[in-house]
Amino acid sequence: MFLHSFNYFRGIAIIFVVLAHSYIPAGWQAGESLVDRFQFSLMMNGTVFFVFISGFLFHHVFVPRYEFRKFMVKKAKFVLLPYLCLSVLPILFWLFWAPMPAPHETLYADQPDWQTAIWYVLTGRQLTAYWYIPMVMVLFVISPLVVWLARRNLLMWFGLPLLVLASFIHRPVSNLDAIQSLIYFFPVFLIGGWASAHKELLYQKLANKEIWLLLAALGLALAQTLLTDQVGNSHKAMFTWGGIDYSLYQKLLLCVALMVFLHRFEDKEWHWLNTLANVSFAIYFIHPWFTTWWRLYHPTPDTWPTGGNLLYTLGVCALLIVLSLAVAKLIKAVLKTKSRYVIGW
Repeated sequence: MFLHSFNYFRGIAIIFVVLAHSYIPAGWQAGESLVDRFQFSLMMNGTVFFVFISGFLFHHVFVPRYEFRKFMVKKAKFVLLPYLCLSVLPILFWLFWAPMPAPHETLYADQPDWQTAIWYVLTGRQLTAYWYIPMVMVLFVISPLVVWLARRNLLMWFGLPLLVLASFIHRPVSNLDAIQSLIYFFPVFLIGGWASAHKELLYQKLANKEIWLLLAALGLALAQTLLTDQVGNSHKAMFTWGGIDYSLYQKLLLCVALMVFLHRFEDKEWHWLNTLANVSFAIYFIHPWFTTWWRLYHPTPDTWPTGGNLLYTLGVCALLIVLSLAVAKLIKAVLKTKSRYVIGW
């Protein structure tokens, strides 16, 4: 059964993912005021939405008819292959043509070019947001464990303790460690699967109560702003102390709130949001090309055309989405069905 509500959720999720990368071209310096810090806390870590949706749809679509080989072949063709295709030019660019210091020069210096190229592929450091693919491919490899847990109704039994662990582990420094990223996001995937298994109960019990989940999420964002030095996402080495990552709990509450709220519109047809959802993976792959270009040619705040703020950042986000959508449609028009192997759509 196709769920319109989760397609809409996917459209909203890609907006948050792009928004989290829009503050740089918008010239918005986080942490200058409590208001900025609070807004950043709400704006960042939208990847949690995508992982929750993935967990929900994995349970909804794949668990009833799961076959590991077919599942992995599909993910290799439509996730890994586009990642590799779109990584070639950025990696060559950083290795041979970059007019500014490349990521590997500070994070993985003095290694042979071939080894550095492998480092880029394994970390996703070649473009903003590409770190997600190495992590999610590891998640797909261990998907039989998720199926085993789902069929024994153990998703939440494992999801909740791992969520607490993840909130102390935090995201890895510069998103370089796929295993630490997996530890952080895996409980969200499990809880998304649990939400799929118990969706009717959640819809019934939480109907018209989304506002309380929203207020709780806002409260966590406020706590993060007032009680911690964390601005937006929290990144640290796995075994160092950094306190609680409030953002993880905040975004998970928003996941449930959006799930229940959007269920009201299951029978509605929102063409623009459906389009955004259907092209979301291509937008994910394409938008970092624009933000990377901006970093290259506007590397310091002094070169930004105007000072950033939330409204300006929202405008940049809209522009990035429109540009990415236009490029995706152009590639689709040229490559037809083969475009899915290149941009995931």
